[in-house]
Amino acid sequence: MSVGLAFKAQRFLRLIRGYMQITSARSSQEQKVHEEVLVVPRDLLFAREGARQGFFVANCDWYAQTIMRHKQFLPRSLVETDENFKQIIPYIVVMYRENIFVVQRRSSASEQRLARLLSVGIGGHIRASDVSGSDIFSWAAREWREEICYEGDCQTAFLGFINDDSNPVGRVHFGVVYLVMLESSMITVRSELKTGVLTPLRAIAQTSSFEPWSRLVLEHLLHLKFPEAV
Repeated sequence: MSVGLAFKAQRFLRLIRGYMQITSARSSQEQKVHEEVLVVPRDLLFAREGARQGFFVANCDWYAQTIMRHKQFLPRSLVETDENFKQIIPYIVVMYRENIFVVQRRSSASEQRLARLLSVGIGGHIRASDVSGSDIFSWAAREWREEICYEGDCQTAFLGFINDDSNPVGRVHFGVVYLVMLESSMITVRSELKTGVLTPLRAIAQTSSFEPWSRLVLEHLLHLKFPEAV
């Protein structure tokens, strides 16, 4: 792992542990719907390469700079149906050795279109208070803290992007995907999620019960690690 990625992992863990020392009331589902979230105008986000579809690898720095330069914070209740904007979502995939962390969303999830589905992505919408510097990975610290309990060390790497305009949820979201490699298997979910379990990646033969973004990520990872099985 490079020095830069090691620094990001250490900074991310410091952010998580710092947040965990703060006691605050949980937001209600209604408050989450009406909160202001980070968005970028669709035409500006795709000005360089067009709207590529599915999971893809591209220049992370260019997209990060574009997001920083053109970011806006608008009510989530408005942008969930406005396809002129893309809500930027850090999407953290967690692995321990050859196992991937599979979670299930609760039926009360704020994004009802994804309720009860399985997922391999931790993360969510970005608020103004989450933004620190130009490191999108660190912006996910609050969501990680709300959803995951993990005290060990980790390594991180940028994986790619997700843009899926084939369904209503995907048409208003844009995923920035990171891989977190745990050095311990002691990971559990908090109340934000229903279940979470480390599952052998190769044992996932069917992805139909996963949310659309997770299907794309799983296909990519399976192709990388087990090309003969894809």
